[in-house]
Amino acid sequence: MLTPEKLLTELIALPSVNPAFMDAPQWTGEQRVADFLAHWADRAGLEVSFQEVFPGRHNVIARLVPAGVRPKHRIILAPHMDVVSVNDESAFKPRKSRGRLYGRGACDTKGSVAAMFSTLLELANKGPHPAKTEITFLGLIDEEDGQNGSWTFSRSKQTADLAIVGEPTMNQMVSAHKGNLWLRLATAGKSAH
Repeated sequence: MLTPEKLLTELIALPSVNPAFMDAPQWTGEQRVADFLAHWADRAGLEVSFQEVFPGRHNVIARLVPAGVRPKHRIILAPHMDVVSVNDESAFKPRKSRGRLYGRGACDTKGSVAAMFSTLLELANKGPHPAKTEITFLGLIDEEDGQNGSWTFSRSKQTADLAIVGEPTMNQMVSAHKGNLWLRLATAGKSAH
């Protein structure tokens, strides 16, 4: 059984540094994490797919869909798989101290990946399955740099009634996240001071 703690331990040990921060192929890219999650999702009978964002870098999508009925509700669980740069490989050696697990990405956001994904696996394996609700786990790439995983998924026009983004918030509920608004403004008239 893949407990949340075991899952987090495995995720920390899989290097997934965002390639924008360093040129070290043994440590960079999220694909190791995406493949690992896809393997476990497939074993649990979830619908699994990859969404290419960049060559060799894919969002991983695992869906728990209600059997035999069209979903009435859709929930997206959306943590990211990339982490910031490291100085040496010891960052990928999970260590436990005083009941806490430490290592690169443990908080931001492999802990969220572990919590969300292990819950989805438990629902898939043991139930009870939500009768009319589709739950989608969306493991995103590139959050630590350009947010291209999110941008790519948003262009797919898939909708949901609720999205939970796994970001560290000191255990405080946050009802919004950073975003962008781009405006193009054109004016006409006479310049004056």
